[in-house]
Amino acid sequence: MKKYLPAGREEMCNSSWWKKGRRTMNFYNKKFRKIASVIIIVIIVAMILTGVVPYLF
Repeated sequence: MKKYLPAGREEMCNSSWWKKGRRTMNFYNKKFRKIASVIIIVIIVAMILTGVVPYLF
C-alpha cells in the first residue's frame, strides 16, 4: 500500500536538493564553526558595551 502525499510533496522528498539541504548545516565544518564563533563574540561584546557605554558619558 503506497502512502500518498499532498500534491508536489512526493517530488520534493525525492529531489536531490532536499537531501543536499539537510547536509549543509554541519556543526563540525570549520567554516560554519568560525562564522558561528564570530557571531557569538560580536553579540557578547555588544552586550558588554551596552552596559558600559552609558556610564562613560
